[in-house]
Amino acid sequence: MTLEEAMAALEALGTENTRRLWRNHGAVAPMFGVKVGDMKSVLKVAGKDHGLALALWETGNVDARYLAALMCTPGRMTPPALEGWARTANSPMNVEYSVPWVAAESGHGWPLAKRWVDDSDANLRAAGWATLASVVALTPDDALDAPAIAALLDRVPSELGAAPSRVRSMMAQAVAAVGIYVAGLRAHALSVAAAMEPVVVDVGATSCKVPQPSEVIAAAVARGATAKRKKVRC
Repeated sequence: MTLEEAMAALEALGTENTRRLWRNHGAVAPMFGVKVGDMKSVLKVAGKDHGLALALWETGNVDARYLAALMCTPGRMTPPALEGWARTANSPMNVEYSVPWVAAESGHGWPLAKRWVDDSDANLRAAGWATLASVVALTPDDALDAPAIAALLDRVPSELGAAPSRVRSMMAQAVAAVGIYVAGLRAHALSVAAAMEPVVVDVGATSCKVPQPSEVIAAAVARGATAKRKKVRC
């Protein structure tokens, strides 16, 4: 599939309702407004095509960029390329989800997360905490730097109040992910969650609610949904 064919396929799938949804969640044009499930129909035809993924990202189109993250080969993404994607992402769905997923699956996620959480740019900070959440979901516990992760979590209660809304949301997500996926840090994550709650996030013109980390951890443990994941992109 060529870039032109991929963009035409995405445009044909776009709707005003989905464009409105993306805008309400903070996305900035250009965008077609394609549901993620419909994007995957394009992915099924195009297949995993790293070169096409890079070209899709360069269009600046919100939907094309999400598709690029699904289509790329994470192992071929370098740290500078990943940082370029994170810095230029123009929608929360890419800043907080698709790009952190690729970063985590690339093998570069942990060093990037540690650096990004201290960046002066709020998008990078949000991406850093989101990347941490994906890293702990994927990585065996014995390969994680547990003391360093615990130290990052310890920062959250004191930093939460002054952080931008979307950074707060990703901090909460990271605390929840550690509590779910890192058995040795579950009690620590619950302690941090208790110190930081309630987490209040401005979700804009949406009906979304941000669940509290302690609730997310408890629900996952109750369901037995604490096994490491093979992938995080979806």
